[in-house]
Amino acid sequence: MRRFVVSVLFGLTIAVTGLPSIAHAADDPAVEVGTSLVSLVAGLGSNDTTIIGIPNSTFGFGTPGVYASFFAGPQLAIEPQLALSYVSTGQNRSSHLLSLNGQVDYFVEGLRRPSAYVFASLGVANATGSTNPVNVGLGIGYRIPAGGRLSFRLDARFQHFTDGIGNTVGLGFSLGGLFGSR
Repeated sequence: MRRFVVSVLFGLTIAVTGLPSIAHAADDPAVEVGTSLVSLVAGLGSNDTTIIGIPNSTFGFGTPGVYASFFAGPQLAIEPQLALSYVSTGQNRSSHLLSLNGQVDYFVEGLRRPSAYVFASLGVANATGSTNPVNVGLGIGYRIPAGGRLSFRLDARFQHFTDGIGNTVGLGFSLGGLFGSR
């Protein structure tokens, strides 16, 4: 499992460092950096977890904490996602959740107009006392560019977590800032 986690982290690092050159080769180069604002995550089956966050308190469990969408073409984005939660309760007690995901988005109407999109994701999490569960997800969303430099996203996702954690469904609302030539 450790080898798999290292391989995923290495692959995502290579993707993140190499993607700006891919984006500059596209017709409409830009990067969108954003964060989840509101989220709802609910477990399915034996997973009875329910988390509601305003602002996003799940920060990485079921929804991305922060993301950077590198637009590799007029309808395609490759999106690393990172989330970190750290809680300290005093008396030398603390816990953390670190989540690193990669997501590929396909925007039906392109990047310049409001558009439905579909996505697939793969990631790994590290939490206090966990065995580094892997997650695989699919989802749909709607992205609304606003004023040339902002975008809003609403998405719904299904994720499967390994190591007996099970499945979740999630709804999220995100805000992103657009950078690069538009």
